[in-house]
Amino acid sequence: MSNGQIIITYSNYFAHPLNMFLIDVNGMKGPNAYGKDLFSFVIGKDRSTNSIVVDRGKCEFPVSGGRTTRQMIRYALAGKK
Repeated sequence: MSNGQIIITYSNYFAHPLNMFLIDVNGMKGPNAYGKDLFSFVIGKDRSTNSIVVDRGKCEFPVSGGRTTRQMIRYALAGKK
């Protein structure tokens, strides 16, 4: 992306039929560690409300001192870094 972030899509429809993404919030810069600058998430559809939902990724193992994807989304929505 123009701000240096990298977004990677990945999916194994048979194992997990959702749209999964991995975002590296600072691109090629380090530390390239889950919970620090790498976060995975899933975009799906809530069939009961017919709305789009974003949830944590299914391969989420934050490093020591890192944040989960859910925590990072909450921080981002609150305008924090």
